[in-house]
Amino acid sequence: MTARCATLATAALFVASPLHAQQFSLRLGGLRTWYADSLNAGGGALAAQVTWSGTRARSVAEVSWAQFSTGSAAGQAWASIAAMGPRSQHAGLGVRLDGVTNAITGSWWSAIGTSELFGALTSGGWTVTLGVNASGVRSIDTARFAVAGAALRAWYEHGDWTLGASASSTSSTHARFTDVTASADFHRGRIMASGIAAARRGDLGGAPWYQGRASLRLNPVWSLEAAAGGYPKDLAGYDRGQYANLGVRVRLGPRSRAAGIPVIGRSPSNVSVEPMDGTRTRVTFVLADASAAAIVGSWNDWSPEPLSRAGEGRWTAVLPIGSGTFRFAIVLGDGRWIVPEGVTRLPDDFDGEVGVLVVGR
Repeated sequence: MTARCATLATAALFVASPLHAQQFSLRLGGLRTWYADSLNAGGGALAAQVTWSGTRARSVAEVSWAQFSTGSAAGQAWASIAAMGPRSQHAGLGVRLDGVTNAITGSWWSAIGTSELFGALTSGGWTVTLGVNASGVRSIDTARFAVAGAALRAWYEHGDWTLGASASSTSSTHARFTDVTASADFHRGRIMASGIAAARRGDLGGAPWYQGRASLRLNPVWSLEAAAGGYPKDLAGYDRGQYANLGVRVRLGPRSRAAGIPVIGRSPSNVSVEPMDGTRTRVTFVLADASAAAIVGSWNDWSPEPLSRAGEGRWTAVLPIGSGTFRFAIVLGDGRWIVPEGVTRLPDDFDGEVGVLVVGR
């Protein structure tokens, strides 16, 4: 799932829900792996993950260790960061950096680092990015070489669903191939599920591969997680394989308190939602310590719309939305993305949360 996480770090700047400023979690579980028909073993695994976000950059990093029943062990470390440069409401330029290293105890290790320059366009629920990238590879047989590539990606966000597709071309002195991928992500309440299906044309090819992941949040700290799927040959020298794992994740550090969905006539005092007509709604939030504030949401491609002071720590805006359910967050003057108290929260792709705004008829 490493490549999927790197892709999501890029997409998050446009279509994913905002993250907490920082979050740390641990995952403990069991796994089963089938590697190139030569390794069929189970074991235990421990992983530590950190996510971070600002107004123009988002990142995720993870270190994991697996101990197999055969006595061997394997470790992996990966990280991805996406940052935006010039940006308007519907277009922008950005850069993505990611890397991964794998090691087998008493045997080999490998590493791949990639940098990508990409442009993005958004319209409605659609986001399309086009990027060019360069990579450096250290393979398991100690060979070192450079790789160049290009990638076209598209996402469509609708309600609880985000659907995506991508095509990427990779070229080096060792191999040339094109990967085509389709993905789907579903979030509702405490449940999250995602999956990808992919195929390759060219070198290092083979049968299509599939990956799936699901989680159930038991409370703000504990979640159950499961994943299964396969992966293809790669430039570092690893052959195809399959895996399955099941575990629990514990989130450490401060968590925001969830509350009820604000509805007309029964809104908490610090959140007010007032429909004005069929296409406009006035929202007001109590943000006592804010020096400036803006609102972002699914109706405006997550582009900040300034909130105006309404006196005594209250901030307001008239939004171009009618009745319905919308995802949103508040951007404070110091760059933090928050969900105000008094609003139901849903998880995003990076273990953060997004607010739910309900406008009645």
